[in-house]
Amino acid sequence: MWVPTWFIITCFGAQLAYASQTNPMDKIYYVETHHRSNHTLLSEMLNVNCTVAVCEGPLADIYCKGEILATAWYYGMENTCPGTRLAFPAAKVLANFNSLPKPVPKEIFAEYCRTNFIMVPYLQVAELPDWKPHPPAFRYIHDAKLLHLAEYIHEKWISLSRNFTADVWVNQTFYPVVPVPHPFIVPGGRFQVYFYWDSYWILKGLIYSNMFETAKGILLNFAHVIEYHGFIPNSGNIQLSRRSQPPLFAQMLEDYYNATGDKDLVRHLLPLLDKEMSFWKNNRTVSIIENGQNHTFYQYRAISDCPRPESYMDDYQAAAGLSTKDANTVWSSLASACESGIDFSARWFAPNGTRNKVQTNFIVPVDLNVFMARNFKLLAEWHNMFGEESLSSQYGYQASLLTSSIDNVLFSESDGTWFDYNLRTRGWQKQFFPSNIYPLMLKTEANSSICDSVVQYLDDVGALSFPGGIPSSFNNNTREQWDFPNTWAPSVHLFVASLSACGPSHKAYLIANESAAKFVFNVYESVVRYDKIWEKYDVRQSEGGTGSGGEYIPQYGFGWTNGAVLDLIRQFYTNESHISSFPLVEIMPNPNFTLPRRMYHDYDPWKDMSAETANSILVNDD
Repeated sequence: MWVPTWFIITCFGAQLAYASQTNPMDKIYYVETHHRSNHTLLSEMLNVNCTVAVCEGPLADIYCKGEILATAWYYGMENTCPGTRLAFPAAKVLANFNSLPKPVPKEIFAEYCRTNFIMVPYLQVAELPDWKPHPPAFRYIHDAKLLHLAEYIHEKWISLSRNFTADVWVNQTFYPVVPVPHPFIVPGGRFQVYFYWDSYWILKGLIYSNMFETAKGILLNFAHVIEYHGFIPNSGNIQLSRRSQPPLFAQMLEDYYNATGDKDLVRHLLPLLDKEMSFWKNNRTVSIIENGQNHTFYQYRAISDCPRPESYMDDYQAAAGLSTKDANTVWSSLASACESGIDFSARWFAPNGTRNKVQTNFIVPVDLNVFMARNFKLLAEWHNMFGEESLSSQYGYQASLLTSSIDNVLFSESDGTWFDYNLRTRGWQKQFFPSNIYPLMLKTEANSSICDSVVQYLDDVGALSFPGGIPSSFNNNTREQWDFPNTWAPSVHLFVASLSACGPSHKAYLIANESAAKFVFNVYESVVRYDKIWEKYDVRQSEGGTGSGGEYIPQYGFGWTNGAVLDLIRQFYTNESHISSFPLVEIMPNPNFTLPRRMYHDYDPWKDMSAETANSILVNDD
């Protein structure tokens, strides 16, 4: 029996957290807010001037915008109010609030919250009938340590499995969630509902675990969500329902189809994939004219221009002192950064800026356009498979056109790689991010010269010099979680996939192996040393230490790390792998190492680090 201990609010949405209060790593960090008794200030704070909230429907004025939400944040009650379930229909909950004196005294508001909301779990642990110990594919893992790691991760699927409680289905209008019919895997920690792009790596892991029924259920869940919303939102919480995440549904289906050959499921889901692509084409495109030619690209560009309800006070303060127009731009770009999944990073900020200078809506990101081009290619193949030649031709043309635009506009010949494009400055953003090399995945047989230039670029900027994986960026000034010194499973996995596209005979493939080995070893050490798999890791060391920064303490579980690591083991550490005897990389400090000074735009990850410290954590650069 699960008992809710507190209500968690993050960029990922409001979730129930279930955690032991005796384990110090289970304590939840809440952003400190300064609560004032001055009613004039309270009235001013409640008057947020924005036009497009983050959700629609009868629950919007309770969970997504308005005075209830603002008052809860102002009084520091945002973790319990509004609660996980309404006690009455939404109209009555609103009417009860409107009858209160204004400004609402704290004690009266607290009583209102106790009366009108209920703190109950909307999720429960789900049974996974296809979970069996010792998956057949694991017998090909030739390294005893990695077999232990794989078995450890496989066990985690049980504790991370969820489905919605019966009451959610009976009283759906009382809950701020969109329920789905089949069991799913949550990320873990404070993230206790389904999330879009997390599920891409979770599904890879489930497939390697021989859990095809659970994997199929996750795909059918997203089909249900598309039917409900017209696209796949960030997560199942309505507070995140008007922004999406990286569109990887088609590529999830590709993984499942390649593993099972289930054409019937592809046929069933194809119209819904078309619908999702229409959402992105109708709502997230932008044109760039380069050398007289018009290029259509895709952006992360959330529709909302209001503070995020899950981080209301942070967003409000980020826009403090700005004009209404500028505040709306900041709030929209913050939501768009969450849509990217990279929340937050210097990637979305103006140079030397922080969240108050976020500009996601003015960035054309490399990764999103690679994902869309891959989606178009897949849909072209599948429509052709079912004899739908017209649609196949359309998608094939879109894939070719977008791939060409990525190379013509985002590729820098002098640097040998691709960069995000800034619509304000009309130029590249030449900082290092792992996504800079993702277009390699679009090459059926990556051109050797392109692979050569990418390898040279990675060497020049020092991206391969860390023992724990691939850094998220080289900016260590923002203290955001998608910047230095953190490394993340999604980025490492996509980085490895990109280099692998160069083929096993190219040096890039060896670098892919080494990058995978560093990260997998780091994760293995976190299991041995801490009995945990983290959401993010510290790239500067290989001892399993967690990453840091961002809006909350490090989380563990962890869905996408589990899935990515299992897939990397499958690729590089089984008897069926391309390089079956590839060993774990031994990380040794180099006493003769000198600090590299090769970073773009003065982004120096070693700025606050002594030479002795750097030498002790960096891999041999020879």
